[in-house]
Amino acid sequence: MTIRNNVALACVLSAFALPVSAQTCTPEDAMHRAEVAAETINRIADNNPEKAAALHEKLLKFQERDPTRDRHSACEAYDRIIAELEREDELAN
Repeated sequence: MTIRNNVALACVLSAFALPVSAQTCTPEDAMHRAEVAAETINRIADNNPEKAAALHEKLLKFQERDPTRDRHSACEAYDRIIAELEREDELAN
């Protein structure tokens, strides 16, 4: 095999090594999950400005951790944020 063939084969095999969800997270999917995250914050805040501000601060902290730099897709990052918000809401109630 030539070097070019080896590189091409390595590229193909590395694509299969990615998690399926990372391969299927389109920008539209990520935008939808961002909307779901915003709706979750609004629902949990329940027209309470102080609670909404606190949730917004938590969201900013989640974004500072930037889970999308990891092996996770943006969709997985939003899913993790939504799950964390839901979990904290359950613990608070």
